[in-house]
Amino acid sequence: MQGLVTWAVRTLQQGRPAQATPSLTSGPALVLLLGTVAGILTAGVAAWRLLAPIRNPWRQAMLAMITGLGSFMLSLVTLPIDRAFGRPGLLGLVAACAVACWLIGRRVSARPTLA
Repeated sequence: MQGLVTWAVRTLQQGRPAQATPSLTSGPALVLLLGTVAGILTAGVAAWRLLAPIRNPWRQAMLAMITGLGSFMLSLVTLPIDRAFGRPGLLGLVAACAVACWLIGRRVSARPTLA
């Protein structure tokens, strides 16, 4: 998700001159801030749902929070990819992550649940 956020920010910035003063109300800033929070929440909810078989809400919550904040740390990978390969590189990263999530999801769904 964070790769898509970075791609959207770069798309909004494309062809526009840099602003003299930073503005948190500009389109790219709002996409970056709201998209990052949405990515953190999405990662946390996904972890919560995948950890449902452990049937321990405390562990689920702890690991979901760690996953959400960890997704923010991993989002820092998008910056060097953007600098090295540009927007097509970001889309490649998103595609690679989508395939990895699909493969992991298939593997997790094939496991028996804990009773």
